[in-house]
Amino acid sequence: MDDSIELARRVGQIMHFTEDEIKKLSNIDCQAAIFTLNKYIVYTSSVVAREKAVKQWTEQGIWYIVTGFQHDKYAKWEEKYHSAIRNHKSGLKLQMLKTTADARILAGEATIKGLEHAIKVLENIGRSKSYERS
Repeated sequence: MDDSIELARRVGQIMHFTEDEIKKLSNIDCQAAIFTLNKYIVYTSSVVAREKAVKQWTEQGIWYIVTGFQHDKYAKWEEKYHSAIRNHKSGLKLQMLKTTADARILAGEATIKGLEHAIKVLENIGRSKSYERS
């Protein structure tokens, strides 16, 4: 647990480099920062995967509830879906878990995109630093 906290702290530092700090980076510093960001992408990807599994599990549970609920045969599927969730004690909990998982998936994917962009920037800076030395 301490490793992931330390990793997140280091990623936060990298993502908030000032312009002056970026100018002072060497090629080796850029490569080290890229490595750290890649480690965090792997960690964040595992979190996203876990949340996708939670979402799939909740969806299966919700559809189990919906199919077992008595409905007006002429009702639209959305109406059947929401009334079954509202009227079942576990339905609301499952829906809340699904909504939370959706939010975490979106946040995790956005974080990954931001990290990938930062990696590209650091790669370009590192490349330009290595050309300066040549």
